[in-house]
Amino acid sequence: MTHEKRILTADDHPIFREGITRIIEKEKDFKIVASVGDGTTALEQIRKLKPAVAILDISMPGISGLAIARIIRDEELPVSPIILTMYHEEEYLEEALELGVTGYLLKDSTLMEIVDCIKTVLGGGYFISKELTRIML
Repeated sequence: MTHEKRILTADDHPIFREGITRIIEKEKDFKIVASVGDGTTALEQIRKLKPAVAILDISMPGISGLAIARIIRDEELPVSPIILTMYHEEEYLEEALELGVTGYLLKDSTLMEIVDCIKTVLGGGYFISKELTRIML
């Protein structure tokens, strides 16, 4: 990766959001362009800033991460959504994939797995948390 990849993070838990932001910013080619605590602000910033990737929690005040993924798909915004959530249930994963989500991570993912997910999605691929893959199999 030769150009900075612009990333937005959205999670309603400030400590978790700050932690994920720090992890991402350690990668030299990644740049956090916004880090927000609710879905409404996330959608506004996605439309305004057009980051390459939006890392979204499912459950947030305002608009859920899955609803944002639906809007990204319907409005054909040039953003790859990644869900980063505590929900292990297969139904959430299936809905996310139907909505065009390109990455699905659990909040207990390793730091390396989070970075690998972002890199995979930026490269045009799909990434599902190893733990969820095990559960589904």
